[in-house]
Amino acid sequence: MINKFVSIATAVMMCTAAGTYAFAQDSEGQEGKRHMRGASHRMHHDGFGDPTRMLEMMIRHLELDDDQSQTIGDILEAAKPDIDALRERLQAARKAMHELDLSDSGYEANLQTLSTDIGALSAEAALLHGRLRAGVFAELTPEQRERAAEGRSRMRDRFRHGGESDL
Repeated sequence: MINKFVSIATAVMMCTAAGTYAFAQDSEGQEGKRHMRGASHRMHHDGFGDPTRMLEMMIRHLELDDDQSQTIGDILEAAKPDIDALRERLQAARKAMHELDLSDSGYEANLQTLSTDIGALSAEAALLHGRLRAGVFAELTPEQRERAAEGRSRMRDRFRHGGESDL
């Protein structure tokens, strides 16, 4: 049972790491500044971008009306404390994992504990992200939902093909 749990936790970590590296590829900005690649070009390792930038992108790309902008802004702003707390907990757990002493006799046990913690936090982040998407989706018109789906598809294709776009 423990081996199965360790295998699952390891698989979750590998998936999380793969996703993190896909979103966290460094690239040069227009002014030579380094930044993280992502949907808003300011994506954090946990997959959550800045709520204000996300709203600005939605207003621009989905042509939100004033009521939608306000409601979606409220949804994102209400989630900000949870997002920030999760981000801090994930960063602390990752930092602790990277700082583990390989020569410590308790290394394996500590690694397993931190791996499990990171897996649980990643699952919590995925659930929060899903709830936010559902809340935003509920405020969109059918046409906006279609445009949002097309945009997500294009973004997936860009990441799949190394950031190149067909424009």
